[in-house]
Amino acid sequence: MTSSFPFLDLPTEIRSKIYTYLLVSNSPISLSHTIPGSLTYYPSTLHLSCLQLYIETRTLFWSSNTFSLTILRSNIFLQEWTLLSALFLANRRLIRSLKIQIYRWGSGRFFLDELIPVVEDMILKGELRRLEVLVEGKYWRDGNRWLNVGLEGLDGDVGEGSNWIALKRVLKDPDLEVARLGTFSICGGDGIREEDITDVVYRDFR
Repeated sequence: MTSSFPFLDLPTEIRSKIYTYLLVSNSPISLSHTIPGSLTYYPSTLHLSCLQLYIETRTLFWSSNTFSLTILRSNIFLQEWTLLSALFLANRRLIRSLKIQIYRWGSGRFFLDELIPVVEDMILKGELRRLEVLVEGKYWRDGNRWLNVGLEGLDGDVGEGSNWIALKRVLKDPDLEVARLGTFSICGGDGIREEDITDVVYRDFR
């Protein structure tokens, strides 16, 4: 007969070390490519064990890991299941470190009306303090001129420049402890694999 181990009887300090070993990753955790709904409620099977384990580990998971987004022309997954979903509000406000890779600006006004407000909310009402943004090289060439203009007096629709102006505003938020903007080249065509990214150049906003 197999007996169960009284895990919850262990000292809090030991349980915390075990949680960290199981839940904290050395690599960014993608919010763009995962099983629908898995990150919305129970990002780890550990959270399904019992209510006490869920309570003890939820904040650790979201606040101690770096999460990544891939922005493409269509971003339905983000909109319905993870970062941009209303169901994800409580979790995203716990995230302290976020990395965004921009291959496209999304369709229509996605970047301005959906993504930017959520990121601003994560800073103002949440715990986001480290933001790293990588923009595909073909957009970077046009973007430099927008990064070097002031934010005042730029009302109305200025096309793609609106995206850059909004991005600059977010990166200069005083509540961010680390704000980095970079460009990258893709050597694998239209692929989005990490190993296809080369020639990363960063600019610090802090």
